[in-house]
Amino acid sequence: SKYLVIYARSELAEQTTPSSTVVVESIASVSAISFTDRDLDADELGGTVSWTAPASPERVQHYITYLASSPAGVARSQVGDDVTVGTTMSYVIPDTKLAAFSHVVVYTRSALAEQSTPMPYSIVDNNATVYNIDVP
Repeated sequence: SKYLVIYARSELAEQTTPSSTVVVESIASVSAISFTDRDLDADELGGTVSWTAPASPERVQHYITYLASSPAGVARSQVGDDVTVGTTMSYVIPDTKLAAFSHVVVYTRSALAEQSTPMPYSIVDNNATVYNIDVP
C-alpha cells in the first residue's frame, strides 16, 4: 500500500506522529472500442462509437469521446457531450470533417480528473462514389 503522511511543523518543532491516509490508485479504462463510419462522403465521418465499460467502474463518472491525430489523444476534439456511466456509446454526427484525425479515443473521468492515457481506435473513412449514371 501507498500512504500519504503529513507532518505539522512550527518554528519550534516538527510533529512526531504524522496524520496519514492510504492512497488508492485505480485504473479504469474502456475496452473493445468500435466505430464504423456511416457517412459515405470522403473526408467526412458519422456514426456510433461504442465500447465496453471498465471491469471496475466504481470511480468513473463520465466517458469522453474525442477525435484525435494520434492514439495518445494528441490534437483532440471532443465529440458530443460527456457520457454518464451506464451508457457505452456516443455519436459522431454526420458530415464531421475528418481533417487530420486518425483515431477515436475514449477517456474515463472520475470526480477528480480525466484519465491521462486514452483507449484508441483507428479511424477508417468509408466512402462510396457512384459512377456512370445514365438518366433517360
